[in-house]
Amino acid sequence: MLASAWKLATKSPEPREGFAAVGLILGPHGTGGALRVKPFNPSTKHLDAGRSVQLKGIDVRIKSMRANQDFFVINVSGIDTRTKASETKGLLLEVHEDKLEREENSWFIHEIEGLEVFDENNQFIGKLEEVLQPGANDVYMIKKDDREILIPATKEVIEEINLTKGLMKIRLENYPQDNPT
Repeated sequence: MLASAWKLATKSPEPREGFAAVGLILGPHGTGGALRVKPFNPSTKHLDAGRSVQLKGIDVRIKSMRANQDFFVINVSGIDTRTKASETKGLLLEVHEDKLEREENSWFIHEIEGLEVFDENNQFIGKLEEVLQPGANDVYMIKKDDREILIPATKEVIEEINLTKGLMKIRLENYPQDNPT
C-alpha cells in the first residue's frame, strides 16, 4: 500500500497548496544545465520527456530524462547552463493535483493524516498522526491521548481508506500488539 512516495523521509520543502511534488532538485549535473532530481515516485510518468511541470510556479517542459542510480538526470526548458541549474538546488518540481495520474490505492500524505482509525471490530484506535517513510514501506503513526502505535502501511494490515468518510480500517488480528484501547 502506497500512502505516498511524494515526500522524502528527510525534511524537504512542502509543495504549494493544490500541487504535489514529483521531485526534489538535488543540484546540477554536468555543464549544460541538466538537473539531478530525486523522484518522489520512481515510476512516475510526470518526469518523462515532453511533460510539463512547475518549477518556482512557472511551467517548464521536460526536454529529456534518464535514470542514473538513485536519481534522474533531467533537462528542462529555460535552464541551459550549470549556473542556472545551480540556482534550482533544493527546489521542488510540482504538478497540479488535478493533473496527477495516480495508481490505484494511493493517496497523498496530507490526505490521510488526520483520518480516524478503527480496527476490524469497529473499535476506535486513534487518529493517523503521521506517515513515516523509513524504507521498504510507509509506517503509520496512530495516536490516541498520550499513546502512539506504529503500523506498517501494507495490504495485510490496511483494510480500507475512505477519504470521504475520513476513516481508515485496519486489521490487527495478525499484528502483534498490546490492546490500544
